[in-house]
Amino acid sequence: MASIRQQRAALERLIDLALFLAAHPGQPISGEVIKAEVYDSLSGKPQDLAAFRRMLSRDRGDLEAAGLRIVADPEGNYTFDPQANYAARLDLSPAERAAAAMACAALMDDPLFPLPVALRLALVKLSRVLDEDGVLLDGTVAARSNLAGAGPLSRPSRWTELILHAQLERRCLDLRYVDKAGHRSARQVAPYGLFLLGGQWYLVGLDSLRDDIRVFAVSRIEELGLTEAPFDLPDDFSVERWRQLPFRLSSAPRDREARLLIPAARAREAAEITRGKGTIEPLEDGALLWKIPYPSGQQDQLVRYALEQGLSFTDDCLAERAALRSALEEVARVHG
Repeated sequence: MASIRQQRAALERLIDLALFLAAHPGQPISGEVIKAEVYDSLSGKPQDLAAFRRMLSRDRGDLEAAGLRIVADPEGNYTFDPQANYAARLDLSPAERAAAAMACAALMDDPLFPLPVALRLALVKLSRVLDEDGVLLDGTVAARSNLAGAGPLSRPSRWTELILHAQLERRCLDLRYVDKAGHRSARQVAPYGLFLLGGQWYLVGLDSLRDDIRVFAVSRIEELGLTEAPFDLPDDFSVERWRQLPFRLSSAPRDREARLLIPAARAREAAEITRGKGTIEPLEDGALLWKIPYPSGQQDQLVRYALEQGLSFTDDCLAERAALRSALEEVARVHG
């Protein structure tokens, strides 16, 4: 298996090759020029001709699989012909644009990602697309996604855009927040990342009020302002580690432990189902036992998640099994 460094080099080479040929559409370019301008340039030294030909053949295959066709002629020239391309035109809907922005934000500070500067630039461009009313589309989508269940706490559409801007500029935010109980508080937050869960955006950041990393529902932000205070993102920070399960999005103590059974047929999906939370134990029949602490007040959300994922509770989870049975009876009553 290729090392991380080899994978990074191959990805960078592939991107440079695509950009170099796409910059000369319809123009045949000799293999010698490609070797000098792309492969030799990236490695900092002349490449062995046989090795270059092998890499170019492999890279052409990878690009063609992605829809970027490069045509070779008998004279050893290579041409990028936009008319021969079968890659779909990139035409993102607002929802897709918002999702792409969040994906870019997650990659941007990954030390293993080879093109962070180019990604930052793309992310800034992506976040500044306006609709006909002059409103940022990403922010609009984020606000709409938070309307469901948010009631009177729906906030202006610019919150997500401002958070994204603060991330790029490495500046803290002044935040006025209303929790589920209706308690208001003011704090300064270093915006480490954003993630989407259940149709709502969540901000992960270092909270000055608690002096710890906390998760905030964007829909519950009443006021938000950019400060001049800088912050540094920890080297080991990962948004994915903070992406919570729906039944754990609460600041209440996790005073109960659920014990769920993941069927053997879904064992390969365990990482996606558990999102790395709790502990997993293999059982003799191939199923997995998932132990996960949760706040008792979130039992309804836990049961709903179990239903959505096709999970069951062990016999000793009496309260959870009773709640699951009631939920199934309600489903049967409504849809029976």
